Amino acid sequence: MNIFPNTPRLTKADRLTIGPRITNAKKCRKWLNTGPSTDDIKRAVLIEIESGRDIPSRPVANMLITALQRSERYAVWVRIAQTKGMWP
Repeated sequence: MNIFPNTPRLTKADRLTIGPRITNAKKCRKWLNTGPSTDDIKRAVLIEIESGRDIPSRPVANMLITALQRSERYAVWVRIAQTKGMWP
């Protein structure tokens, strides 16, 4: 499923490592606090979509999308700062 402009490949290993970390809001919040990569957050969103759960009512889906937005926003600011010469 390609819902992102650059959708990462989702493997069985990803499902086994990321899946248990997003089973509920508490585990997901703890995992997000470890600073996963943007691609890992995208993989988590894909796993959540494939789960068949009621996505709009799950706080996990909302937390993942918010974390993804925050991560991508930071990457854009870094690129802007590099372009303007404000960042090494």
